[in-house]
Amino acid sequence: MSDLIHFEFPLTERIRLLMRLEQLFLQMEYFRNGNSSWDARALIDTFLEILNVLTRNDVKSELLKELDKNSIMLEKLSENQHVNSSALNQLLDRVNHVRRELSEVKGKIGGSIIKHDFLQSIALRSPIPGGKFGFDLPWFQRWLEQTSEQRQDDIQTWVDSLSEIQLGIDLLMNMLRGSTVPEEVLAMGGFFQATLDQSRPYQLIRASIDNSLPVFPEISGGKHRFTIRFLSKSVERRPVLIEEDIEFRLTKCLL
Repeated sequence: MSDLIHFEFPLTERIRLLMRLEQLFLQMEYFRNGNSSWDARALIDTFLEILNVLTRNDVKSELLKELDKNSIMLEKLSENQHVNSSALNQLLDRVNHVRRELSEVKGKIGGSIIKHDFLQSIALRSPIPGGKFGFDLPWFQRWLEQTSEQRQDDIQTWVDSLSEIQLGIDLLMNMLRGSTVPEEVLAMGGFFQATLDQSRPYQLIRASIDNSLPVFPEISGGKHRFTIRFLSKSVERRPVLIEEDIEFRLTKCLL
């Protein structure tokens, strides 16, 4: 399998929340690299989605719990003489650095920036389809029609206000995905099911398939077991379970 596509399924609500934010941050970074007013418009939409998630959830607390748990785990690993102590210490330093940065943020992350009058005026119109154009929001239109450099100054300030949470999510999710060695498995007739070891609190299931396969995996499950069904990828008709055996790479991630 040289060209893989990864499909992921969170097994805990905490990881589900962090994955939603991770995806939104990636989307925001993509639009941040663009210079047009349409890129800026899309970036603001995504930024407001992030703020909406942050203000509805205590993400800082959830992330600190995961980082605290992993800091303790890494310190225990340092006692193992078979572990690469240099790499482990570097990772532990990064975890502790992010923990300190997050701990020093006062209040709920995103709580102050959402009160920004300009952003709030846009957020109030966001639920309305097509509700953010110039005749409704001339203030927003004027901001969009600045030079790219002027817009980027404001964007930099807003995005930087969330940098600690973004850094923490990136670190934790990268550690989680790299926590377990993937295994090559076979879905008989497009179907795969497995029971999870209850002594190991798995947090994420990854199914990786070759990009050349005309299928996609539908993952479902919980703490005790999970199921993967491979369906046809055609958009012309409703996906159906395929009958062929499918080789794929399975990763059961936990920290």
